[in-house]
Amino acid sequence: MAFSHRLQEVRAGLAARMQVSPPQYRIVMALARAETPEMTATALAASLDVSTAFIVTEAQKLGDMGLVKRRRNPDDARSFLIALSPQGRQKVYDAAPITQAVNDILFEDVNRAVMFQLVGTTQSLLEASVAALDLLQQESQVQQRPVRRASRAAQQR
Repeated sequence: MAFSHRLQEVRAGLAARMQVSPPQYRIVMALARAETPEMTATALAASLDVSTAFIVTEAQKLGDMGLVKRRRNPDDARSFLIALSPQGRQKVYDAAPITQAVNDILFEDVNRAVMFQLVGTTQSLLEASVAALDLLQQESQVQQRPVRRASRAAQQR
């Protein structure tokens, strides 16, 4: 738990250097690392495991800051394509030295073999957490079911 908290603090520090919130930092960095120059809000949400509505809201804020640009998706007029703006790319570029230095420290003792093992373990834990959350949701639904009262006729028998 301490590592998770510290990692959140590191991300918050990197976000602060870019003058964005930690969730906005995740969006900017996801766009910077994307295989395509633009992403739909749905694809971006799926890659970050957040809701599309959250991405739309944060992309609007990032757009207001000049860090992303949005345009109608020519293949689906109901959606937008989101991309880093030139200013957003510059922010990522300017943050690269400190981001690299931080990552070098974080992963100093992690060689290729350890990284592959870490990725595999993380994937297994992620899959298990989905199953655990499903169980909790099922149990919650069972506990929240209303108790049906017997009809008066059934009570009088």
